[in-house]
Order: sequence, then structure tokens, then C-alpha cells
Amino acid sequence: MRPALDLESVDQLHDHDDAYAEAQDLLSEWMGTKLKMELVSEDEEDPDIVRAQINPPQQPQPDFVKYNRFDDLYEYLEQEAESTKAQDFLQDLLQKQVVDSGILENLMRDHNCKKQRDPRLTIELRHQQVKENRDKRQKEQEKKRQEKALKKAAMAQAQVMVQEESKQKAMKIKKEEEEIQKMVVKLRKDMTERRKAMDEVRKIEWKKKEIESSRKLQERMETQRDTQKEEDERRKLEKQSRIKDLLGQVYAENRRCLQKSFSGWYKLVLERRLKMGKSRALADWRCQLRVFRAWRDYVWAKKLEVETQKMEMDLRDQNRKQQLAVESYRKRILRHCFVDWQLWCRAEKDKRELEAQKEETKRKMAALLEAASSLVTPKDTSADQRDVGRPSSRELKVEENNGSENGQKTPGDVNKNIPGQSPNVPKHAWQITRKHAELSSEELDQLRLQSSKNTPRLQRGPNKKAPNYGEVFENRHTFQQQLIEEQRQQLQEQKDMILGLMENQRLIISRQEAARATTFTTELSSKGTTRKGNYQGTEGPPALNHPGPPSVSSRSFTVPTISPHPVVKAMEERAAQRLERKRELEETRRRREEEKLAQLKAAEEERLQREAAEREAQLERRKEEKRLQRQREQEKQMRLEKDQEMQEKARAHYDKTLLRHRGLEPWKKLMAKSRLAMEHAEGHHSSVIMRGCLVGWHQATKDILSSKVSRADELWTSILLRRSFRQWIKYKDYLSILEERAERHHVTMLRRKVFLAWLDLAQEEKMALWEKQRIAAEHNQRRILLTAFRTWRKFPKLMRELKLKEERRELLRKKVAEILPDFRA
Repeated sequence: MRPALDLESVDQLHDHDDAYAEAQDLLSEWMGTKLKMELVSEDEEDPDIVRAQINPPQQPQPDFVKYNRFDDLYEYLEQEAESTKAQDFLQDLLQKQVVDSGILENLMRDHNCKKQRDPRLTIELRHQQVKENRDKRQKEQEKKRQEKALKKAAMAQAQVMVQEESKQKAMKIKKEEEEIQKMVVKLRKDMTERRKAMDEVRKIEWKKKEIESSRKLQERMETQRDTQKEEDERRKLEKQSRIKDLLGQVYAENRRCLQKSFSGWYKLVLERRLKMGKSRALADWRCQLRVFRAWRDYVWAKKLEVETQKMEMDLRDQNRKQQLAVESYRKRILRHCFVDWQLWCRAEKDKRELEAQKEETKRKMAALLEAASSLVTPKDTSADQRDVGRPSSRELKVEENNGSENGQKTPGDVNKNIPGQSPNVPKHAWQITRKHAELSSEELDQLRLQSSKNTPRLQRGPNKKAPNYGEVFENRHTFQQQLIEEQRQQLQEQKDMILGLMENQRLIISRQEAARATTFTTELSSKGTTRKGNYQGTEGPPALNHPGPPSVSSRSFTVPTISPHPVVKAMEERAAQRLERKRELEETRRRREEEKLAQLKAAEEERLQREAAEREAQLERRKEEKRLQRQREQEKQMRLEKDQEMQEKARAHYDKTLLRHRGLEPWKKLMAKSRLAMEHAEGHHSSVIMRGCLVGWHQATKDILSSKVSRADELWTSILLRRSFRQWIKYKDYLSILEERAERHHVTMLRRKVFLAWLDLAQEEKMALWEKQRIAAEHNQRRILLTAFRTWRKFPKLMRELKLKEERRELLRKKVAEILPDFRA
């Protein structure tokens, strides 16, 4: 029963630990949600009221009064409350006894006790999370404040700009009014000056007329009444014409003033209309220009994509061809190196064979000399005397060998040759010359054939793939230069090698000849002394019969002691002759070698010329390809330039049509209409003025005629003058009154029109402002509705979340209520 009890106690302890951990988590979550809700509710409240509630003025100031901001103060108080609550709760939990001592003893005995988790860590993590959330809220609030401040600044700036624009408009209107007033004042001054001038002219004329009229009246009184009537009629006509002229001048001045004022106003209206039309045309043009630029950018993008794809294909093809060219060039270099290596191996093999032959001839010569020295026998004096008179067999043999060296043989020697044996094969070491080291004509022909077979293969191989090199336009010239330089270097190396070999052969031959001459002279001197000793002594054993020709060492001359010198002299002369003959033969051989070298050089030059011609043909082909490529590029460039010209022409045509249809033609129509209106207005105005003036003048003439008829003839002139003068004064006053009325009417009409235009503009601006305000209000209403709808959409979800939270809280409360009494009991 004891182990079962232990297991039961361990399970109970595990259950207690799990319940304790779950209670800690629930408490921490509950505290976090509680704090979040409190923070949210407190953030919505006014911070000034909360600060007033937290810090009443009657209480003494504690330590936390030093915080100026509500957020700092709330953070301080929250930290204090959290720390105190957490510490109290932890102390309660730590002081509470969870299990009995017997269970603890069993657990210590089994060593399976689990370590309790420290709840302070989770609480600290919760505190840290709360702090981070608070910092985030503070940052968001700061951002909102900054955004509000920026919005306020922007609104203030916009209001300032609107006020400035309104001020500028008011200033412009004031300036226009001032200019109009200045123009009116100038017109008035001009009118007054003209009136004064006209008055002065009229006074002078009236004075002159009075003098003339008084003189004429005296004459008329003397003359008959018929003449007086004629003069009166003439005077009346003159007066009428003068009055017409004066009235025409006055009307012209008035018309000019009206025309100036009307033209100024009309110019202002036209400028406004032109500006509006230009702005509309500019807006249309900008819209069309945007569409055209978008279309042009789209077309250019498409063209660029096509060109990039084509360029990518060309680059891929070029890279592929370049790789093929590099591969073929590598193969050609390897083949060329392999052929050079084969030739070098063959030359080395020939050298080794020649060295072996030389060693073999040396060995045979040494064996022959040893055999000859062992078989030396004396001869009779008669034979020696006969031998003195003719050259020895050794000398003949030397001469024959020399002749065989140089290749010049007698017909007898040719006949004596064995058909199976070559006459140029050396038998002794002193018979070897430079000719034996050289290659024969057959071997040279064979090597030439092999080289010619290899070189065309090497040359034709790359030439077949020459377009691969040529298609790489960047490396074409460099590849040709490298090829020419390599061929020049190879030719120079071959020339240097040939010259070095020739010099080495000449040095070897001269050394061999010098060595032969020294050995020959030493042998001759030693043989002369031996012959003298043999002649004085006894005769030696008889000579052995030898089937072959007598050798040099097998013959001994028995010359008397008195005459050894002539023989030596003859031998020396023959040696000198032989040397001279050798020199001549060497010269002829040298000439032949030079001729052969010249022939080889000519063949090599011919080959190089052929190669140069082939390279020139390749260069011509590549130049032709380059020319075609340049021609294609030029055609492409010409097409691009043509497209650009067509686009420029299209732009110019578009601008012209736009100006014609949107600018000039409407303006011309408007000017024609304005001219017609002006002509109609001027005609109507002149007819009205003429009608008024003629009616007044007709009435005045009627009065004058009635007064003349009613009064006496004596007082007729004075009364007529007085009345006419009075009427003229009245007419003048009436004209001045009419002029003032016309000026007032003109000023009032001009002001009315200007103010009406300004009022229309102001009303349009107001309407535009009201429309903007209406649109802004609609947009604001739409934005508010949208935010309301969004919040309304989120409201059910939020309510569901709140319900779920409440349900969770209820469950947590139930669990805590179930768990906490066990811990606090």
C-alpha cells in the first residue's frame, strides 16, 4: 500500500501545480484586460479634469506632484499600484501552505519533485507588455496631435492664401477704378481746354464778324435793299456752314471721347474673354498633350521592348558564335602545336640517329687504326723509291674520300660503285661533313608535303569558320592583328633558327677541318722520323698479304737519310692543294645552299603572299559586312530621324490647327461683330444728335424770321443782332448743359457697365465658392457617413467580441472562485 500512496501524492502535487499555474495565467490576463479598459476609459476623459480630481489643491503636495503631464502621473500611480498589488499577492501565495509535510517527505524521498515556477516573471512580463502598449498609445496620440497641428497649419495657410488672393483682387479692382477715374479726369480736362480754346476762337470770330457786319451794314444801308437781301442770304448760308463746321467739330470731339471710353472698356472685356479662351484652349491642349504623350510613351515602350528582345537575340547569337570561334581557335592552336611537336620529335630522332652513326663511325675508326698499327711491315727500297715518285695509296684514298664528300666523282668511280650501297655514306669520322647532317632532297620533299597537307588543313579549318570570327564585330580587328603578329613571329623564329643552324654547322666544319689539319701534320712529322729510323736499322719482317687496299699505317717508307725533305715538301704541297680544293668545294657548296635558301625563301614568300591575299579577301569580306552593317544602322537612324520629323510636323500642324480653330477664327468673328456693332451705334448716335440739333436750329430760325418781320426795318439789324447774339448765348449754354449731361450719362453708363461686369465676375466667383463649399460639405457628409457605416459594420463584430470577453471573464471568475478558496483556506 505504501508505493500506491506515494504515486497518489505525486499526482496530487502535479494537479496542484497545474492549477496554480492556470490560476496565475488567469489572474494575469484578467489584470491586463482590466488595466487596458481603465486606460481606455481614462484616455477618453479630459486630462485636466482627471488631473484636478487626482491632485486636489487642499491636500499637501506629495512626491508625485512633480509630474507636469497627466500621462507621466498616471504611469507613476499605475506602477505604484501594480507593484503593491503584485507584491501583496505574491507574498500571500508564497506564505500559503499548499501541501502537507508527509507529501513533501515522500516527494523528497522519491526525488521527483518539480520546481515551482516563479509567478513574478509572468507578472513582470505582463507589466512590460502593459508598458509597451501604453508607449504605443502615447506614440499614436502624439502622431494624431501632430497631424491635427499640421492640418490646422495647412488650413491657416490656405486661409491666409485666400485672404491674400481676395486682397489682391480688391487691389486690382481699386487700381482699375483709379485708372478709370484718372482717365475721366483727363478727359474732363481736355474737354475744358478745348472749350476754352473754342470760346476764344469764337470770341475772335464774333469780333471780326461784328466789325465786318457793322461795315457791311453801313454799306448795305447805302446800297439797295435787293443787294441787302442777297447779302443776308449769303451771310445766312455762311453762318449755317460755320455752325455746321463747329457742330461737326464738337460732335467729333464728343464721338472721340465716347470712342476712347468705349474702346477702353471693350478692350478690357476682350482681354478678359481672350484670357478665358486662352485658358480653355490651353487646358484642352494640355489634356490632348497628356493623351498624346501617354500614347507616345506607350509606343516607345513597345518599340523599346521589341528592340531589347531583338538585341537580346543578337547578343545570344553573338555569344554563341564567339564561343564557337574560341573553340575553333583553340583547336587550331592545339593542332598547330601538335604538328610542331611532331616535327620537333622527328628532328630530335634524326639528331639522335646521326649522333649514333657518328659514335659508330668513331668506334669503327678507332678499331681500324688499332688493327693497322698492329700490322705495320717494312718494304723494299725499290718499292719505296717508286712510291716516292707517285702519291701513296692513303693520299689517293684521302683524295677519293674528299671527292666523295663534295659529290664530284669521276665516271670510273661511278662505275665502281656497288648498286646496293650509296656513294655518300661516310665510312670514317674524318669523312663526315655538313652535307651528311643536312636532310636529303627526298626527306625535304616529304616534310614539305606533310607541312603543306597540314597547313592547308589548318588554314582552311579556321577559314571555313571565319564568319564566326567576323561576326564578332568587337574582336575582328584585334584577331587579325594577333594572327599577323603570330605569323611574323613564327617566320622570324624560323629565320633565326635557320641562321643559327647554319652558323653552328659552319663552326663545327671549321673546327673539324682545323683538327684534321693539325692531326695530319703531326702524323706526317711522326712518320718521317719513323721512316728515318727504319732506313738506318735492319730490315723488318716481310709484309703480310692483305686482300683489301693498303692502309696508311700498313705502309712504311724506307727513304735514305740524305733526302727526307722533298717528300715532306711534296706532301705539304699536296696538303695545301687539297685545302685549296676544299675551299673551292666549300664555296660551291655554300653557293648551292644559298640558292636553295633563296628558293625556300621565295616559296615561303609566295606562300605568305597567298596567305596575305586570303587575309585581304577575308578583310574585304569583313569590310563589306561592316559596310552593310553601317548601312543598316544608317537606314535605321534615317528612319528614326524621319519619324522624329513626322512627329514634329504633326505637333506643328496640331498647334496651327488648334490656334486656327480655337484662337484666331473665333477672335476674328468677334472683332467683326464688334466692328458692325460700333458702326451701327455710331450711325444711330449721329442721327439722333443731328435730329436734335436740326430741330433746335429750325425753331431758332423761325423765331428770328418772325421777329424780323414784326419789327421795323430800322431796328431790324440791331434787334436781329441782339436776338441772334442772345440766341447764340442760349444755344451755347444749352450745348454746354447737353455736354455736361452727356458726360454724366457716359460716366454713369461706363460705371454701370464696369460695375455690372465686376458684379457678374463677383457673382461667378461666389457661385464657384458656393459650389466648392457644397462639394466640400457633400464630401464631408459622405466621409462622415462612410466612417459611420464602417463603425456600424464593425459594431456587431465588436459586440460579439465583447460578449465573448464577458463569457470568458465569467468562466475565469468561476474558475478563480473555484480555485482561490483552496489557496486561501
